[in-house]
Amino acid sequence: MPSILDIYGALLNYWGPQNWWPGETTDEICIGAILTQNTNWSNVEKALMNLKRKGLLSISSIASAPKEIIEECLKPAGTYRRKALYLMDFSKQVISQLGCIEKLFTLGPNKARKWLLKQKGIGPETADSILCYGGNFPLLVIDAYTLRLGKRMGWLSPEINSYDKAQEELQLYLPKDPKVLGEFHALIVKHSKEICRKKPRCSMCFMMPCCNAVKDAQI
Repeated sequence: MPSILDIYGALLNYWGPQNWWPGETTDEICIGAILTQNTNWSNVEKALMNLKRKGLLSISSIASAPKEIIEECLKPAGTYRRKALYLMDFSKQVISQLGCIEKLFTLGPNKARKWLLKQKGIGPETADSILCYGGNFPLLVIDAYTLRLGKRMGWLSPEINSYDKAQEELQLYLPKDPKVLGEFHALIVKHSKEICRKKPRCSMCFMMPCCNAVKDAQI
């Protein structure tokens, strides 16, 4: 049975590097992590482009911008009023409490994560996306794709639905390398969208011989 790290290598070889997280600056990475909640990345890209055209693709500029302009920019990302509220509140808290987002990362992963989780609209997945891709901390982002693939492959027991428990279990078998963990998350998302869907396309999957769900005839 191949290890999780072996599967990471196989996914990387099959799909190639995913080049996550898209963004030219740390601010843009953090903004994108908040906007990607409950939508696809193509919609986020449109919202980011709108912000860029208005000169608002930074935390400091968003913190002082009129709400109506931010809302208009975020319309492609869905639930734009709520996301504008979260993004503006986050930006204001960064500026007032920290000065800049880079200061957050100097706190270290544990304190930075606690700070992020206190902010409106930021849960564990968004917080860890910011910390892994923006702060370069070794944290594996967990989402519905990770839980689904992890359970089908037998990496996670069926009863695990806790974010922190799933993260703890999987990180035991992976190097504490933010590049590897960030790439692995991106590859899981790619494989789950293309092949290991809710209704999986098992005949197309190179991992079928080592998939517990296939062996147990669960799918």
